[in-house]
Amino acid sequence: MENINQHSNIDQIVKYLSGELSASEADALMQWVNASDANRQQFSELKNSWNLLGETSANQEIDLSAEWAKLESSLIMEASPKGKKLSMISIMSIAASILLVLGLSFYSYQYFYTDLVSTALAQTSTFNLPDASEVSLNENSELVFQKAFNRQERRVTLKGEGFFKVKPNKERPFIVETSEIEVIVLGTSFNVKIDELSGAAEVTVAEGIVRVQPRNKPEDGIVITTGEKVVLTEETQKLSKEENEDPNYNAWKTHTLVFEDAKLSEIIKDLEAVYHKAFSIESDEIAAYTLSTTFDNKDLNTVLLILESTFDLCVEESDSLITLKKEACR
Repeated sequence: MENINQHSNIDQIVKYLSGELSASEADALMQWVNASDANRQQFSELKNSWNLLGETSANQEIDLSAEWAKLESSLIMEASPKGKKLSMISIMSIAASILLVLGLSFYSYQYFYTDLVSTALAQTSTFNLPDASEVSLNENSELVFQKAFNRQERRVTLKGEGFFKVKPNKERPFIVETSEIEVIVLGTSFNVKIDELSGAAEVTVAEGIVRVQPRNKPEDGIVITTGEKVVLTEETQKLSKEENEDPNYNAWKTHTLVFEDAKLSEIIKDLEAVYHKAFSIESDEIAAYTLSTTFDNKDLNTVLLILESTFDLCVEESDSLITLKKEACR
């Protein structure tokens, strides 16, 4: 970075402070910073300004007109009474100040002025984004989007699980960004499920076409359409495409559960996802029981009564656990 100009210096530093540089770019920047005292001073000043901006931007906006006026005043004062030309160092210093104000204003708006929607344990939420796209969040999930959403692109950041019904807009693709993948779409409905601890991910298309790509290797992206899904496993950390054979992948949102010769051990997994309750089965014999039915927006008590009468079971409930067993209830 020794030969890059002042503008590039500021641009690289601001990107570094906002977390946009790759590891190699950050290393190159640090080499430049450590190359001289002047470089270290410039980096330190920009970092201090960035930190100060982060503390104040939540409550106030930067007045660019006022900042420009200050810079203009400085520019006039730099000129001598005899009208001598400004030195190149002075020009570069003033230009750097202008770029710093503009750069930090842009990045502060982009990174500090955001909206966040989150859900707690056993809570779901459905809401509309500024472009009228609909999002449903499962429990313990979070969606972040910028105030500038829909101006140039429609980008959101997801943690947890969400179902998206995207309004078509060919000029502004809709992008769902997660810790491991990006989902790019023009107009469709799909489900994104992320395990933040393991890095596993699953994207299932209900209608339309999407492209799913690893954030670190976008060239390895996969296109999927209605009835297909992409899975990123913790073990392989590679995307794989397959047919979606799970009719209940978004039952947490629809509250409709469909079972066809399904084992009770599999049924309770879906019940846990929809009703946010932990289940336990007393024996392997009971776990192997099969059932074909549809629970269409049934409350949990109704579902338990159906299981109880169908299999002649005893259902014991506590605040944290529902146990299915054959022996008489206490």
